[in-house]
Amino acid sequence: MSTVVVTKPYPFLNQVNFNLCRNQQDPADIITFLGQRNYVPAFLRWELVRKIPEPTAFEGFFVGENKTAEEIALAIAEIGRDQLNSLKHHHNFEACCRMRKYLLEFVSGEVFRNEALIELNAIFGSILAQLRPKLRTNRLAQKFRDDTDRLACTASFKILHNASEVTGQIYTVETRRSLKPPDLSTDPMTFLPKDELREAYRLMKGSGLVGHPLSRWYLNTL
Repeated sequence: MSTVVVTKPYPFLNQVNFNLCRNQQDPADIITFLGQRNYVPAFLRWELVRKIPEPTAFEGFFVGENKTAEEIALAIAEIGRDQLNSLKHHHNFEACCRMRKYLLEFVSGEVFRNEALIELNAIFGSILAQLRPKLRTNRLAQKFRDDTDRLACTASFKILHNASEVTGQIYTVETRRSLKPPDLSTDPMTFLPKDELREAYRLMKGSGLVGHPLSRWYLNTL
């Protein structure tokens, strides 16, 4: 087996701990909440794909489509572009520009805003609803998903904490598999043809942050 042990901190621990204090809760409440839901296994399935390493974890939906890695990256960026463009249907021009900025700052781990987390949650659900039908028509993509589900059973996730605060995380994921998307050897930022596609790819690459167990708990407190 080939495993990756991840100890990189969740980028918005300060906000999580602020909410714990504000709501007069402690880390045990987070662990109880997560134990009652499917958020940890879902996150580990996501990380199993992203740590292959595939940059965005959406690559698995394109397994078996006979596309190059660069073509897959472009297709993923185009999905992200459509999501960013759809903001204009829900916000006026000024608010649309502001939300676009907030989203890109959030997925980069730079600035936390409740509005960005809520918007990204909706976007993430929309992306999955768009891509999941591929599994019904693409046998290899479904096999890749089944393999990911199997490997998720070998993964582990633990929130590190003291009596009053969350201090970090540690999780392990298996990276060796027989079926995977084509290897991407070039940074998409070097070949995506437009700035809007590069921004969109950044959105797609960081969107999995909304599925992190601590993000799910935080959303539930809003």
